[in-house]
Amino acid sequence: MSVEEMNMNKETAKQVINTPPPVSSRGFLMANDGKDHINISNNGNTQLGKLLSDYAYTPFRHPYFGPFDSLIGFMYWRTTGNQHDELRYLSGHRARTYGMSKAEQRIVDPHVHADIVAALYQKIIQFEGLKEMVVANSLPYDQYYEWGPMKMLVSPRNHKRIVAGMQEIATALKKGEQPRCWLDAERRYTHR
Repeated sequence: MSVEEMNMNKETAKQVINTPPPVSSRGFLMANDGKDHINISNNGNTQLGKLLSDYAYTPFRHPYFGPFDSLIGFMYWRTTGNQHDELRYLSGHRARTYGMSKAEQRIVDPHVHADIVAALYQKIIQFEGLKEMVVANSLPYDQYYEWGPMKMLVSPRNHKRIVAGMQEIATALKKGEQPRCWLDAERRYTHR
């Protein structure tokens, strides 16, 4: 190895050592998950964050769309025009892989994201103990995962809607109320 190569390796090592820890788009450190925020992720540090994850096996029955084993199954079922009932009974990476295989069938519907947040509410109130955990939590929510060799924190494309919806749901549940996201969705479902 030449002197020049050794100096380059030293510079690279200095950069890695001096690289600050990755921060989420909302300014949270992954190491503080559970201390100053809750990461809604199957790789999160808390049971609450893992259960809120769309990947989690958390069966619920949507009052208008029927049973689902996970929010990710609901999400792909809904975004493909309420097709592929196999998605009702899948969770985790199996649901994602199957849903991604149907990507060419995605629909354009302005209510899809609102329906996903409304389904999150149904999951929370139906899955045993989850509502109580949400009500007991006083930390803000975020959603991100580690990616790549540098372990960058990446937020899913629609994380802002999920995080805002989660905050709205938590606030309503703490007041003993139904969240606006569910009330609005129910009006759409019943055409009121």
